[in-house]
Amino acid sequence: MSTQTPNLPATMAHAALTRTAIILFAVMLIASIGANAIKPTQFLAQIQPLGKLENLVPMQFGDWRGMEVDSLVAADPQMLATLDRIYTDTLSRTYTNSQGRNIMLSIAYGDDQRDGMNVHYPEVCYPAQGFRAKGQSRAQITTPHGIIHAKRLEMAMGARNEPITYWTMVGEHQAGKGLIKKMTEMRYSLKGVIPDGMLVRVSSISRDPVQAYSDHEAFIQAMLGALSPQVRLRLAGLPG
Repeated sequence: MSTQTPNLPATMAHAALTRTAIILFAVMLIASIGANAIKPTQFLAQIQPLGKLENLVPMQFGDWRGMEVDSLVAADPQMLATLDRIYTDTLSRTYTNSQGRNIMLSIAYGDDQRDGMNVHYPEVCYPAQGFRAKGQSRAQITTPHGIIHAKRLEMAMGARNEPITYWTMVGEHQAGKGLIKKMTEMRYSLKGVIPDGMLVRVSSISRDPVQAYSDHEAFIQAMLGALSPQVRLRLAGLPG
C-alpha cells in the first residue's frame, strides 16, 4: 500500500496565511468593539490648533524663494465641491532656487480624518484631470530629523511630465494608506479623539524624474529645517 507524503512547504504556507487571517480578523473585531465602546468626542484640531498653513511654512528657506500660486490639482466642479468638504485649509506655492529649478508645494489639511472625510490622493486627482500614470514607487527620505515614508508618482498629460513626491499624515503620525492608516486612526479613537489629516505634495515639471526626485529631497530637507519642532511634527511626524 502506497502512502503520500504531505507537501510541507505548501502546508506551512497555508498555516501561516491562516494565522495572518486570524490575526487580522482579531484586530478588526477589537477595532469594532473599541469603536462602539468609545465614541470620539474631541477634535485634535481643537486640542492642538494648527493655525493657517500659509503662516506655518516660510516663503523662503535655504536657497528657495516662494510665491503664491493656485497649483492644487483638482478636476470638475463636483470634485472641487468634494475637496471643499474634505479640506479645511490648503496651501499652494511655487518655489525657485538660484539654479532656476522650480518646485511646487501643495498642502491640504482636513480637521476631520474619519471615514468619508479622508484626504484625496494624487492617484485620484491627477487622472480625473486627464493625467496618465507613468510610474509609481515608495521612497524613504532621510532627513536630519528622521525618515519620511513617501510615495513617488510620475504623471503625464500631453507635453507636461510631472514627477510627484507626497506623504500623508493622521494627527502627528505619518500614515500612508490601508491598515497602518486605520490603526493610527484607531489609536486616536481609543483616546476619544478625532484626528485631523494632511497631504503634503511636492512636484515639478520635468522629463528627468531622477533629477526631479533629487530636487524634491533637497527641497523637503530645507523646508523641514526651517520649521519649528511643533510644526514639523504636524507636517511630517518628525519632532527632532
